[in-house]
Amino acid sequence: MSQYIKDQPPLPSGEETRTVRGTQRSGLALTSLILGIVSLIPYLTCFAPIAGAFALIFGIVAFCSITFSKREVKGKWFAIIGIACSVYSLWMAVQLFTSMREDMHEYQKQKESVPLSAFEKAEKNIRVANQDDYAFGNTPRAKALARDVATRFKLVREEFFSKTDRGLSLTDGQFLTHCELNEDTCAFLIHVPKLRKFDEDAKSSLCDIAWMLAQSALAETDFPEGGKLAVGVKGVLFYENIYLGEHVKEIGDKPGDTGRTRVTSEEERLSPFFPEDLSSAEPEPDATLPDPADSASQEPKKTNTQP
Repeated sequence: MSQYIKDQPPLPSGEETRTVRGTQRSGLALTSLILGIVSLIPYLTCFAPIAGAFALIFGIVAFCSITFSKREVKGKWFAIIGIACSVYSLWMAVQLFTSMREDMHEYQKQKESVPLSAFEKAEKNIRVANQDDYAFGNTPRAKALARDVATRFKLVREEFFSKTDRGLSLTDGQFLTHCELNEDTCAFLIHVPKLRKFDEDAKSSLCDIAWMLAQSALAETDFPEGGKLAVGVKGVLFYENIYLGEHVKEIGDKPGDTGRTRVTSEEERLSPFFPEDLSSAEPEPDATLPDPADSASQEPKKTNTQP
């Protein structure tokens, strides 16, 4: 501490010796310098903007306090270097954020340019609530089946299962349902709101009910008995259960009479139930060109070559 103490002229006898502290180094300036250097470390990408912001604030405060201290506090160059490092690190952070934003925008454009498969479109329908409707399908008939199953499922849940707290729901409490109906295959994708809040037994019962409701809805149509049926019950992100089996017109009391043969949670099991519509990709025949079969069947006109 002796370097901070200046010797004073001797005082008159009887008075105590006075000491005056010398020039001190600013702690804020030193802190700004350290944080400014830390903000330049490339491995601290997440913390660099925070360190740079504090370095800038501390540096400005230290520079102002040193300027108005009449040389009683030193460390102005520490503050200047800290401010310079922080400004450079914040500029680099802005450039990095802008570049990442442009990359994400370009990735989103490329993703939107790729057409979705039939299964991806169906999953998109049951992901977020739609104000217009809660039932979807590949045909008007399939949409009617989806609405029937969703309505019955909601009534059963409210009647026999205890209500969970509402909270935040992307589907607004709706049983979003998609039905993919084809000649001999049918698949139902059903989103159950707040499925994660039910215990395991209740989840299993809800999945069984979904299968029964799908069988019951198809029984009222001319869908062939023995046709392939799939029912996927989904929560917020993942499928709780995917039931695979055959359609039966009359469901018995035994488990084997329900038509269900397999239980899984693998989404790829649902893909065969969503065939791609390639009709629009087939080129239409040119009406201006004659049919080769017709032209081959026509006999050439005979001409009289006799003089």
